[in-house]
Amino acid sequence: MYIKWIIILIITGSLAYMAPVLLAEDSLQTPDVVATVNGHNITREELERRMTQSRAMDPGRFDAMDLEQRKKAIARTISDMIVREVIYQEALKRKIVVTDREVDLNLEGMKRQFPSEEVFKKTFADAKITITAWKKETRQNLMAIKLEDLMKDELQITNSEIADYYEKNKTSLNKDSINISHILVETEKEAKKVIREFKKKKDFEALAKKYSLDTFTKDKGGDLGWYGKGELLKEVEDAAYSLSPGQTSAPVKSQYGYHIIRLEEKKAASEQTLEDHREHVSSILQQTKWQQLRPTWLQGLMINAAVWKWSP
Repeated sequence: MYIKWIIILIITGSLAYMAPVLLAEDSLQTPDVVATVNGHNITREELERRMTQSRAMDPGRFDAMDLEQRKKAIARTISDMIVREVIYQEALKRKIVVTDREVDLNLEGMKRQFPSEEVFKKTFADAKITITAWKKETRQNLMAIKLEDLMKDELQITNSEIADYYEKNKTSLNKDSINISHILVETEKEAKKVIREFKKKKDFEALAKKYSLDTFTKDKGGDLGWYGKGELLKEVEDAAYSLSPGQTSAPVKSQYGYHIIRLEEKKAASEQTLEDHREHVSSILQQTKWQQLRPTWLQGLMINAAVWKWSP
């Protein structure tokens, strides 16, 4: 499982070391700065790191490239880096915030994929990955995700669009479902403490906002929404389906930590109507529309950016 995380780190650009020199051909004469975006420099060092990450995915294919093929690969990589920087700058402009805690939670979640702290440290050390560089990359990635989520959520979906989609897809939408909330903590000891507090105060929403590590649900009081069978982590789903509405589970261990699960409601497929799926359908349609509009949005960002790019 931890090998998978290293692959993810490579793909998302979280390696922070000087790679073997892949741009060393004399004919390339790579400058120290390979692109600028609104005054921000993209350096040769950053490009070389990215090229090494590309090579790590398929060394044999990469090494078989002739000079012209490598030039094209370098040009594509620079273009990708420019797009990433343009999106990041737009997130800054829109005042998108990713807190240190959110970055730390991502790191903690990644660590839990490793069998031990020692293996985690050794794997990072062997790959020469620094935590500082990983955090920087992760913050930028999360900012980009939040920006696109904001753009998607601003799209207007009409009632008729929702009704039409539901009518065409209600067979797949209407299935036995549960509405659940959860509180995610790091240890079983913490989970038991939260459960004891819940038994006294009976305010699950407040406890989720206070204790949950799940940054996507904690501000909503732990609300995960509706899920059909097979759509949740097996451990969470098994625990949730064993509850009656209003009941709260004992600590449930998963790869992310320990969950305290509250079953809010159960509904059989035969009982469901459009209103049960309105929010979900709206989200699906927003996502579809955003995928259609995204290229034009990105093109607009690029047109309005002052970009210079070196061509190998």
